[in-house]
Amino acid sequence: MLGGGNPVSSSNPSGTGSGLNIIGNHAYFSPSALACDTSDTIIGKFSTGAYYVVGTFTVSAGIQLSNPADIDGAACQIEFDGEVVMLLATGDGALDAPLMAQTELLIPPYTNVIITARSSSTDANNFITANYVGRVYA
Repeated sequence: MLGGGNPVSSSNPSGTGSGLNIIGNHAYFSPSALACDTSDTIIGKFSTGAYYVVGTFTVSAGIQLSNPADIDGAACQIEFDGEVVMLLATGDGALDAPLMAQTELLIPPYTNVIITARSSSTDANNFITANYVGRVYA
């Protein structure tokens, strides 16, 4: 394991949670589906070590599994060392509004990363998902 990542362990074999998981030269961040509302919710917080990661960050709109037509917009903010470096937003199900947003993202070495999400709704039954998948370069 490279420094700064959370290894996949027997107590959490899927590697979900708020940290960056590293297996070999692959890295991923995959928190559980989140019931976000109109206030900021930190969904990821981790630091990189003596390596950088190049990958894709994805966020999906808020969807209610029991009522898939009930869709809310979602937004994510990504910070590196306290500076906002990326904002992503999805639509709310309106015509031609994207239900998913993606961006390529390079995370530098020795960087403190905070990922914050919020929804356009206060409905706690609507869940958003977000993930980051990339390759580690030492």
